[in-house]
Amino acid sequence: MMEGQEKTADNPTSPSPTDADMVKHLLSKVIELEDIIEMYKAKLESFELQVSDLTTENHTLRELVESASVKASGSKVTSSPTTNNSAPSTTTTSSLSTSTSSPTLIASSPVNTTNNSVLPSTATTTTTATTTTMNGGSKEEDIVLFNSPMASRRSVSEPKAVLRNSGIFRPLSKFFVSLPAPPPNPLSSDKREDGRRANTQPPQVGASPMAEPPLHRSISVSYNLSSASDESQVDDEEDLRFLRNEETGKIVIKGGTLEKLVERLAYDKATEPEYISDFLLTYRSFTTGLDLLDMLIRRYNLPYDGPSDNSEAIEKYDTTKKIIRLRVCNTIKIWLDRHFHDFEKDPELVSRLSGFIEKQIILDMEALGQKLMKLLKNEQRVTPVVWAGEPPPTIVPKQLNFDQFDTMEVARQLTLLEYDLYKQIEPKECLNQGWNKLDKQERSPHIVAMIKRFNHVSSWVATEITSTEKLADRANLVKQFILIAKACRDIGNFNGVMEIVSGLQNSAVYRLKKTWERVAKSFLNEYNELLTLMSNRQNFRDYRTALHSIHPPCIPYVGVYLTDLTFIEDGMKDTLNNRDNLINFDKRRKISRVIHEIQQYQHTPYYFNSESTIRD
Repeated sequence: MMEGQEKTADNPTSPSPTDADMVKHLLSKVIELEDIIEMYKAKLESFELQVSDLTTENHTLRELVESASVKASGSKVTSSPTTNNSAPSTTTTSSLSTSTSSPTLIASSPVNTTNNSVLPSTATTTTTATTTTMNGGSKEEDIVLFNSPMASRRSVSEPKAVLRNSGIFRPLSKFFVSLPAPPPNPLSSDKREDGRRANTQPPQVGASPMAEPPLHRSISVSYNLSSASDESQVDDEEDLRFLRNEETGKIVIKGGTLEKLVERLAYDKATEPEYISDFLLTYRSFTTGLDLLDMLIRRYNLPYDGPSDNSEAIEKYDTTKKIIRLRVCNTIKIWLDRHFHDFEKDPELVSRLSGFIEKQIILDMEALGQKLMKLLKNEQRVTPVVWAGEPPPTIVPKQLNFDQFDTMEVARQLTLLEYDLYKQIEPKECLNQGWNKLDKQERSPHIVAMIKRFNHVSSWVATEITSTEKLADRANLVKQFILIAKACRDIGNFNGVMEIVSGLQNSAVYRLKKTWERVAKSFLNEYNELLTLMSNRQNFRDYRTALHSIHPPCIPYVGVYLTDLTFIEDGMKDTLNNRDNLINFDKRRKISRVIHEIQQYQHTPYYFNSESTIRD
């Protein structure tokens, strides 16, 4: 087999494909495109279901809108529509057209596609009351915000138009816009006989057509009540610091005390769209799950500290309390849905949250409480993977000699083993450089396992080559490992590429000058391209570009993420202004960006068959 590979390298020219081969190739591409179309149709249906689920959460605020509307509108609700343009209008369309700074929901507030309003056309009474008092304060803005038509289920035929206007379609549209077609790569091949595909053709071999897209795969039920003009006027508070985001220009939280940071998780005014996600990914670096839950419970039971005889203050408190309680529930829902690993090994946390849901949330908001109980009992977390078509056929070796193994099949089996380790990495393992501590096995068990796996494969490559006595056999092994590394690159296993390249760069292998002289020039060119790809020059610029230009499934080189996390941990302080209680949340935000990238490649598995003769 190795001789055959050398002939291919020494004689790169091959017969041109026949028309039949071209037709067969084009038909296969058509089938792949049809599968991709079906995948995104399913995604749109999934977004619809999530929008429908938000109906339950809006129910409480709908009641609030109705009651506040009756009190605020008074006789104006019963008055007939006027033709005077200067008078307040009681119709939905005209009243909304006078408001130019209407607050919007981030990824949760649908728009009426008939008149471009943020309120349903049937909510005339509510709209009138809101319009006449919109400029009087922020209380009515909150009422308008949550009076959105989420109860009606959209049909499958109109999801794109409705969801684009609502903001719910933005994650998927961002995926289309921000992932251009990968550039031509000299390492890829156009040959299709053995099931291999060039990495310039998305999706990769082994990709799951029903898998999550790599960017923003879930809908965050976060709220943004502030406009750009409001954000520019935000000043630091006593226990809270702000800064302007360099990328977006928006004001974000720089740091604060733990109480203030938790308060912002369930704030009755403006919140950052990504704040809850960043907080839940990194909170274990400065508190515990039990302490966080206790503070959320206290936030839910916000006490009234105003005068007992002030009906207006009491009414404002009731409105604020309902909004805060809904957002506390929203935070718990995201915590359970995306970070359930925090509860799996903490029975005390599960017990305390279960008691809180049963004794308080269900009594206040039964439907939402029941939904949280289902999430806590893990009843909605198993989603079967649906594959389209069959995996590429396994190439079983005829002899149990490593030099007789097919290089693509070896790369597939290496990839399956490493993906099983990579997908188990949890966010808390990335905090406080746990993989470098004395108790690293408890802090970062799966990161440590990935590091050990990397060192094991690199040592195996060097040992296989140096333990071979004959010069020709050593040269063949070098060529075979180059082909395996190239196959790993073609299927997106960058961690495997770095493992093999590191083994070939081992000093004991590097000094085998006569062996390298026996390696054909075409193989050396492939090897040099792999070295360039995985070079640490300019902070792994070439590797990062290649990683961000392909579609999952893939396995990133974990060492780059550990380097990024180390720079952040060492380069930024944990606290601000020399105050131990003022947590540097900007540092946690940067850490969460790295964790987000690690996670986005964990949800798309490879579709290869396991072959025990090669794995063993």
